Amino acid sequence: MISIENTTIDDQPHQMVAEGSEDSKIDESEVYMFMDAQGWHVQSIEINFDTLQSVWRWTCKLHTKNSLTLLQLKEKIDYLLKHNPRHANWQVKILDNSPSMGARSSTAIDNLDPGFDWESGIIHLKTRVPLYKHKKAK
Repeated sequence: MISIENTTIDDQPHQMVAEGSEDSKIDESEVYMFMDAQGWHVQSIEINFDTLQSVWRWTCKLHTKNSLTLLQLKEKIDYLLKHNPRHANWQVKILDNSPSMGARSSTAIDNLDPGFDWESGIIHLKTRVPLYKHKKAK
């Protein structure tokens, strides 16, 4: 199983690669599923055994997943409400996608608005609190 602690994701536009190392043998499907869970499409997966350090090393090229369009989001909501009308008054929250046991970390959505200028064509969901907290420097 691939762990995030042994993974490096370089999402700079000129690089777009991920790599990692694991003690036990892994296959391409594990890399694919792990990176998919992290929000990435992958291609050109390579897995090799590093005989010097006795670990399995993997690398792949990254492509971002396209975000849902507003129409796709509406269709998902319409489907949910058609089949589960009791959900109409449930809260909508954004998950932070971290591994969790029990309830997952999330934040409430306060509003949404369309982007403008260089963000034209994007709908922004505004959260009540920041999605990530930066560690304070000591």
